[in-house]
Amino acid sequence: MKESREQLKKRIIDDLKDIRKKGIARIQKEYGIGFALAKEVYYEAGESVEDYEHIFFRKRYPLDFFASYLDAYCMYYHEFDLSLINVSIEALIKEINSKQEEYKLLSDHDKKYSSLPSKIRVLKIQALMNVEGIKMSKPDIYKSAAEKIIIDRDKRIYLLPLACLFSSNYLNKVVEEREKNKFTSFEDLRRRTGIPAERIEWLIDNGYIL
Repeated sequence: MKESREQLKKRIIDDLKDIRKKGIARIQKEYGIGFALAKEVYYEAGESVEDYEHIFFRKRYPLDFFASYLDAYCMYYHEFDLSLINVSIEALIKEINSKQEEYKLLSDHDKKYSSLPSKIRVLKIQALMNVEGIKMSKPDIYKSAAEKIIIDRDKRIYLLPLACLFSSNYLNKVVEEREKNKFTSFEDLRRRTGIPAERIEWLIDNGYIL
């Protein structure tokens, strides 16, 4: 009897003892499967494999562990959903389930280019952070680092990077200009950084600059 897609996926995941040593292309080649299924296997197997070191650092150094994890998996911080930071665990689970269902409905072609698996993975990390009592603070145009999380260990808060707000086209310019002088007005910010007026209006509307 021919294996179903889900049975094949489960068998491959069970075979993968250390997902970090197998990239998507290698999984695809070894098992003779398409890219979309190999991508699903890669992310789901990664979630199912927690070795001793992983558990040790997560429990012993949660602030450093989760910060490093987010830095590693949020390569495109501008896609980070800021509306979901510090929401309840119930809200996060609801969003995770919604995105998982959305991903299942995609065609194999669309799954190949979808960012949903990485977004789901980050949401699951946010849920674990919620359990550990770790909060996130929205990016601050003057205090945030460009692309790395800043940790406030006393308050157990992560200050998110400016990359959540700006693409690389403007990111370095904002950092460079803020070191010279404070921005005196919205027009001054636009003129010195080249950020489009529409984006500055969005930043104002969402409380990032006052």
